[in-house]
Amino acid sequence: MSDAAKQSSLTTHTIVADAVSKLSDNAISSLPNLLNLKRNVRRIRQRSENPLSLPTTRDSIVIDPQYIITARNRIFLHFNSGPIDQRILIFSTKRQLKILENANYIYLVGTFSVVPELYFQLYIIHATYLSHILPVVYILLPGKKQRLYKEMFQQIKNLISNFDPSNIMIDYERATINEIKKQFPSSKLSGCFFHLCQNVYRAAIRFGLKTLYSENEDFAKQIRSLPALALLPVPDVIPIFDEIKAQFSAEGEPVLKYFEEYYIGVKGRLSRPRKATKFDILLWNIRVVNKLQPPKFLEIFTWFKKEQSYVEGEIIQAIAGVRKSRRIHQIRQETRIMNIMNEPTITNFEKVMALAHIIS
Repeated sequence: MSDAAKQSSLTTHTIVADAVSKLSDNAISSLPNLLNLKRNVRRIRQRSENPLSLPTTRDSIVIDPQYIITARNRIFLHFNSGPIDQRILIFSTKRQLKILENANYIYLVGTFSVVPELYFQLYIIHATYLSHILPVVYILLPGKKQRLYKEMFQQIKNLISNFDPSNIMIDYERATINEIKKQFPSSKLSGCFFHLCQNVYRAAIRFGLKTLYSENEDFAKQIRSLPALALLPVPDVIPIFDEIKAQFSAEGEPVLKYFEEYYIGVKGRLSRPRKATKFDILLWNIRVVNKLQPPKFLEIFTWFKKEQSYVEGEIIQAIAGVRKSRRIHQIRQETRIMNIMNEPTITNFEKVMALAHIIS
């Protein structure tokens, strides 16, 4: 690992994953925590370039046999839709698919900024396993249309018979939500609080409010109070939103209108009910819910393989009794949130404004 840290441009995560892939189960179970190994590598590493050549079209992709199997010679490429433009590739292992099948919660994350050229999106499915949340399936998608998600989920169902997850956490991508509801009608859907915060912040940027948000803490707190509504009990969300709305600044009104239209529902005239929202409160309310650089194209297959080795190491360590500890910052923030939510002497409106100080 020391040589790789000094001589390669691989991430610390990949260097540890590569080392783990060459060890036996017994050796892995006796290693220090993998996070500590990554910290050691990070201290000694030096970066360098190592570019790889690119195919020109998706239908011309030829996957080298070394990327079809894992470092332990297990099948890794489980679906390849073939030499077509709308080509979908699905990577996993039987062991990871079994973890996905048995997980109480799964998390679906689409990433657009770290995919190789020729592909539009890297979709990663995470699953709970003991105290870990593990990436267990990697999918390269050529777009984000609903028919592509349909094909993706159908192929995963082909790999896992009777696959019907109980709880699915997703980002706020409409086509994904629509298809999940069709494919898994009995699953409980939950939105990701991180993505909710990001969506509100991006709305502020989109409306030209980035500078005001950065320089005016009172304005920023007002914007952050909107996603903080997710921490309230569902019946309290709309009444407290109305209180926030009554005090919202004129500068932030475009963000307020965006949030009301997409997450609350615009109030009808007279006594008419609010209009249907794009994202129902039950989807994004937390009370209901309860690493990478952009690669050259062929490097993505190397990354998949190294990442799989790292995940395999996490699985083995989990079986051996290693449990993932939460970061101090995370524990402190959760404690502060709980202290605010459990404080009986302040109103829900005051709780939301207090939460706006600590969420980002």
